[in-house]
Amino acid sequence: MNKKIKSNNSFQFLLIIFAGLLAILLIAVYFNKSSNNSYNQSQITNNSNGTKMYKSKTLKFTIDLPSKFQVEEKFTTVFMKNINGLISIERIGTNYTDLEGYLRDLESKNRILIANKEELKVNDLHGIRGTITHPISHNIDEKAYFIYVDKWMVFTISTSSPALFGDLDKIAQSFRYTPN
Repeated sequence: MNKKIKSNNSFQFLLIIFAGLLAILLIAVYFNKSSNNSYNQSQITNNSNGTKMYKSKTLKFTIDLPSKFQVEEKFTTVFMKNINGLISIERIGTNYTDLEGYLRDLESKNRILIANKEELKVNDLHGIRGTITHPISHNIDEKAYFIYVDKWMVFTISTSSPALFGDLDKIAQSFRYTPN
């Protein structure tokens, strides 16, 4: 009789452990799916000119986006994809108090060159447009905008697809930092 009770208790203990692990797995799957959904962190509204206004609540910016793009937001990067390729917007922390110092460090540490640098204003923010070349790795060149939004923060908007350079220019020029 005592052996049967001990066996029954072991079975109940294993059943409770299994149920707990199953609950943890289901919660992890639920949160993983919700974190991959850009609509949980962002908003897309249609504009009258055939573009969409994309607002990233997590990364705190808005852009005007051509309607042909699909958007995916992950951690500190937003990916905008269509049949011609990919444009990305990445938020990067920096220890530099100016964009030029940040870019010098970026070139040195990543062994890249930023050619054809052109200073510009993007909605009153200091920016630099240029071409990222990869002399050592020989990766495809990228057209990029670097926008210094605040102390310690830079946004990079870039693509390696020449077919998207026009869209990149429009998206970068519409960039607005929205910290509040």
